[in-house]
Amino acid sequence: MREWSRLARYVKPYWKLLAFAISFGGVVALLWGGALLLTYPVIKVFLEGEHLGSYIQNEIETSSRKLDESRNELHQLLIRHGMALEPEVGPAAISSQASHPSTVKTLPLSATREQARLQKEIDTWARRLYLMTWLNQRVVPWLPDDPFRLLLGLMGILVAATFLKGAATVIQDLYVGKVAELTVMDLRKDLYRHLLKSDPLEVAATGTPRYMATFMNDTQQLTQGLMLAGGEVIREPLKAVTCLSAALMINFRLTFVLLLFVPIAGAMFYLLSRRLKRAMHRTLDAMSRIYQQLEETFSLSRIVIAFGTQRDHRARFRRENRAYFRKALQIVRIDALSSPVAENLGMMAVMAVLIPAGYLVLEGQTFIGPIQFTETPMNFTDLSVLYTLMAGTLDPIRKFSRYVTRIRQTGTAAERIFNALDQHPSIIPPANPVPLPRHAEAIRFEGITFTYPQAEGENRRPVLVDLDLTIHAGEAVAIVGTNGSGKSTLVNLLPRFADPQKGRILIDGIDLRDVKPRDLRDQIAIVSQETMLFDDSIAGNIRSGASTEQESPTREAIESAAARSSVLEFANKLPDGLETGLGSGGRELSGGQRQRIALARAILRNPSILILDEPTSAIDAHSEQAIQKALAEFTKGRTTLLITHAMSPSLLSFISRIVVLDQGRLIADGQHHELLATCPIYQRLFHSEPLQAAA
Repeated sequence: MREWSRLARYVKPYWKLLAFAISFGGVVALLWGGALLLTYPVIKVFLEGEHLGSYIQNEIETSSRKLDESRNELHQLLIRHGMALEPEVGPAAISSQASHPSTVKTLPLSATREQARLQKEIDTWARRLYLMTWLNQRVVPWLPDDPFRLLLGLMGILVAATFLKGAATVIQDLYVGKVAELTVMDLRKDLYRHLLKSDPLEVAATGTPRYMATFMNDTQQLTQGLMLAGGEVIREPLKAVTCLSAALMINFRLTFVLLLFVPIAGAMFYLLSRRLKRAMHRTLDAMSRIYQQLEETFSLSRIVIAFGTQRDHRARFRRENRAYFRKALQIVRIDALSSPVAENLGMMAVMAVLIPAGYLVLEGQTFIGPIQFTETPMNFTDLSVLYTLMAGTLDPIRKFSRYVTRIRQTGTAAERIFNALDQHPSIIPPANPVPLPRHAEAIRFEGITFTYPQAEGENRRPVLVDLDLTIHAGEAVAIVGTNGSGKSTLVNLLPRFADPQKGRILIDGIDLRDVKPRDLRDQIAIVSQETMLFDDSIAGNIRSGASTEQESPTREAIESAAARSSVLEFANKLPDGLETGLGSGGRELSGGQRQRIALARAILRNPSILILDEPTSAIDAHSEQAIQKALAEFTKGRTTLLITHAMSPSLLSFISRIVVLDQGRLIADGQHHELLATCPIYQRLFHSEPLQAAA
């Protein structure tokens, strides 16, 4: 239930809309019960051929007579026990005497029980007399004398009630749908905001498919569940309560038998819902794996087609699809079971009411054994109305049982969404942040040890081990090493994508943990090997590089950054120039063109620290020359960290130091020619023709 209480906080801002919608659910319930109560006059007019006016007049006479008889019996009882004030007066005086008996004597227990019974009869007949008198004075004058016209009038009322009930249902569903969409929209915004605050390592560990399943599948189920919860789940119980209330007014003792089955139904639905929750979690996890399989296949479609591995991918997808089918089938079984169980239980409850009611009508009794079920004998009309009301109660309960599965699915989806919102990022801003001036002295890595988060049962070795490194302001340092040596991990610690388990990183003597992450990252620009562009124009992608401290960059600043990175060289040839849309990921451009846009983004940021992660490893020669020329100019006066394995003369022209990593340790630090002479690993890494030319 915790997820529902949290969900209620998201619904709270729209409580007026929800209350308005629920009020129409109450209107639907009242019209439903009223339509069923029309059974009584219809039976009287259509089956028994009795005019309602005559029937009401007869009921007035009968109620008056029965009231007098009960009062007289009570009066005689009091006389027998010496407690009557006056032995011989009319009904009004008898009633007064019954209401003010002498307190000198006390009635025996048996006489007290009889007195209570008679007083109940008096109250019953008095209420009936009042109701029939009110109907006779306020309703009967408006009824037509012809039975057929009266029947048509009743049918017209029934049609009008059905039409109004339908209109109220539509209004309720419309407003509930609006509340559901607004609530889930707020949840999506919070979930997206939380994702943007998450650490890159956390996002990578969770995986895009899991986030997509949460954003798409879980929120969609939540929307449908909220619409159901504010619509049918409220409307159907209200309809059942309305019918039960009417049945209680007809005969509360018989109707109470029906209520004895409520705890049994509650226990049964509780057991089913527990099984359903476990099945739902397994099904949603299987859906996440299908998302993962689809993402992998589509993102690597060229590799799949080029290497002809379609059969393997089909087999994997078939396995995941079958796993999802098996788990989804468990939900289908529980869902299929809930409706018949509820229907059979409801039918048993109705029979438990109607069988004794039938006995009372057929035998003309008011008692079954020692238990009195009715004050006056019931007739077939009473039994018919009671049966109609029981059926009107059973139908909403049967429908409600179908919603148990979907409500549990909604709760499970909400639980997964809130679990995602509850994932606290490992990078926590300091409570009292220290200002970080623009970097001007040195970056120090002191005793850095870092291990990636590991799943249960894993035993990962550290990626970085007791690493010490100092980079002075304005230096351009190349970090080289074999795959898995920790190059990328080291530079990812600088913008605090993660924190080391041991050691600390200082910029100009200030620990990064004492600085707001936003202030730190405003001074850093990254140009990575895998350039990702947004579904925006070229200018829009360049503009995204502006720091939070900068005002919205001017057109001149964007064009200047584009010119310095050689973006204008190809952008001016496009139909809309810098305003040309790139589409998803900028896939219409070549790798070199995308990389130039990424560099322009970094140039616009004007960072004090520049991180280059293999910026020219997967581009054409022309783009490589253009980017290296731009870098040679742009890195002047900035602290630059370059991760690369293919040094070229143009890169060496602006690289001041080279750092060699191996298995997370710093093993060499110096100039290019020094490392060629003293570091075997560097010699092995750079034995290509470009290196030899540079040497």
